[in-house]
Amino acid sequence: MKESTESSSTLETVVELTEIELEDHIDTKVSEERIQGMIRKMKETEDKLAHLEKVRDRWQTADNTIKVIGLTITFLLTFITTLMNAIPTQNISSDALKIVTAIFSSIAALSAVSAEGTIVGFTSKNKAKFVGQIRELEKQYHKCYLFYERARADKKITNDELVSFYSIFQDKKE
Repeated sequence: MKESTESSSTLETVVELTEIELEDHIDTKVSEERIQGMIRKMKETEDKLAHLEKVRDRWQTADNTIKVIGLTITFLLTFITTLMNAIPTQNISSDALKIVTAIFSSIAALSAVSAEGTIVGFTSKNKAKFVGQIRELEKQYHKCYLFYERARADKKITNDELVSFYSIFQDKKE
């Protein structure tokens, strides 16, 4: 009878060890899946960041193009106006020359004002908007990276850590 008690306690010890190993195995698998979820979310953030940087670069190109075109038109019209003032007025009536000079001068001034107004009012505002979005995404990405590294270090991700990780993205939307 003593043998049967001894063998049953050994069996219980084996079962207890197996349950502990099973829990560790389940915790490891759950943590691995959570890490994969974190990696997917980080990849999504990287993709959004790359897209916003591409759009920002397009706005920068548009901004520079408008600046160059506006300055070129202004320079050319100012140059033509200067040449017209330098022309001797022997065969041309001075009133006609004054009218043409005034027209070219006003067109040069309007092109300068409209180009700068477009740059400041539209393209610069859009560039600033995308720069702000990029900064926010970069902050989120860096926070995600810290969570990811912490998870890799201890190999276990608790539910609280997972909630904290996803709260990074909730803060931006609220």
